[in-house]
Amino acid sequence: FVATGATTWGRDFAQYPCTLGWQPDYESESEIYAQYLLKNMPDAKIAVLYQNDDYGQDYLNGLVKGLGDKASSMIVAKESYATSEPDISPHVAKLKGTGANVLFLFTTPAFTVQALKAKQQLGWNPIVFDNSVSSSLTIMKAAGDAASQGALSAVYIKDPSDPKYASDPTVQQYKQVLKQYLPQADPNNGLFFYGFALADQFVYVLKQMGSNVTRDNLWKVARNMDYVSPYMLPGIKVHTSDNPPDYFPLQQMQLEKYDKGAWVPFGEVYNTAQYAAK
Repeated sequence: FVATGATTWGRDFAQYPCTLGWQPDYESESEIYAQYLLKNMPDAKIAVLYQNDDYGQDYLNGLVKGLGDKASSMIVAKESYATSEPDISPHVAKLKGTGANVLFLFTTPAFTVQALKAKQQLGWNPIVFDNSVSSSLTIMKAAGDAASQGALSAVYIKDPSDPKYASDPTVQQYKQVLKQYLPQADPNNGLFFYGFALADQFVYVLKQMGSNVTRDNLWKVARNMDYVSPYMLPGIKVHTSDNPPDYFPLQQMQLEKYDKGAWVPFGEVYNTAQYAAK
């Protein structure tokens, strides 16, 4: 269960049969955003800031694919950045100059914080789509509620920093265990919670193996999972299959909006399997 949404791990499973991705793939996540825009903002002028590697390219590919024949007219500017750049605000300023009213951030957490702060300092107020990798409350609050207000993202896993999960048994257990074994860690950092969710997924596989503890059986179980994880949002489950072939374990997401310091999910739970990345 590689900790990535890189599309290749599900799409090219036959080429890498000993590796499964886990979280929803980046291309399909972007296609959800594209479908939302086509329905609600068909005249949007889109600016894209993306990381110049497979991570950023996957997200960009999904957006272009999802917009279809409207991609060339709706996407008015694209700016890539290298992870070695200390400051990406010049890219944000350049994108602002295009007159775009929608900004896509296909950026990792530190650069997401930079970008949100930069557009705020520039007095630019586009509708921001922030990819799920960089959307935890910890990240948004690091940028500042004013800079993050109104941002949109997609979600599939609970956010341990969100007050609405304060009494959730899984979140409570996570915080207790983290405090005991890694007391210096910030429990509100969603990446730690993500790690717990992956561990829980592996425990599920081990239990499903029963007494047949072999490498072949481990892979048979991993390729044929049907699991409702307590770490996921309601309505979202983990599923893989050999017949028909389906090696994208998580294929459901819900859109959410950042409002006054909290993420608020809205609308339907999208089944990303319907999108072309599958």
